[in-house]
Amino acid sequence: AGGFVTGYFEPEFAGAREADATHRTPLLRKPDNLVALSDATGTQGLPPGLTHAFRDAAGRLVEAPDRGAIMDGALDGRGLELVWLADPVDAFYIHVQGSARIRLAGGGAMRVGYAGKTGHPYSPIGRVMIERGLAEPGTVTMSVLRDWLAENPQEIDGVLRRNRSYIFFREIED
Repeated sequence: AGGFVTGYFEPEFAGAREADATHRTPLLRKPDNLVALSDATGTQGLPPGLTHAFRDAAGRLVEAPDRGAIMDGALDGRGLELVWLADPVDAFYIHVQGSARIRLAGGGAMRVGYAGKTGHPYSPIGRVMIERGLAEPGTVTMSVLRDWLAENPQEIDGVLRRNRSYIFFREIED
C-alpha cells in the first residue's frame, strides 16, 4: 500500500502585543491601500516585476516602500503593528516562512499568517555569505545564516535590507 504524506512546519517565537524595552521589531498588518497588480489594474508606469503596489489618495498606483524604507519608518504612525518581537532576525524568518506561532509575554499565544506583500522581488540574504566567500553555494541553511548573524550582529541591518520584499501579516484565529 502506497501513500503520500506532507508536513507543515510553523515556527514559534516569543513576542508581545505592545512594544516594550525587549520587543521592538513589529510584524505589520496589511495596509488598506495595498493592491495586487494584475492585467486589470495595469502597472501605470511602475517598475517592471512588481506584483503589488499602494493606491495613493488620488487613486494612482505607486510603488510600495521596500524593506529598507519600512525599517526606516515609512509605515510608522499608521497603526499597522500586529505583534512585536525581540529579534529582527526572528521577524525576518517569519517573513520567509509566511506564518508563525507567537508566545506572548504575560501568557497566551497567537498565530500569524501571510496577508500581503510589498511586491518587490525576494532576494535570499544568504547570498551575502556566498559573495564574501564565507560559504559555498548550497551550504547556507537557515541555521548557518542565523549563527553567522548572531556572531556578527553589526551585519544584521544591512543584510536584511538586501531583501527588498516585505511581508504583511494577519492574526489567524484557531
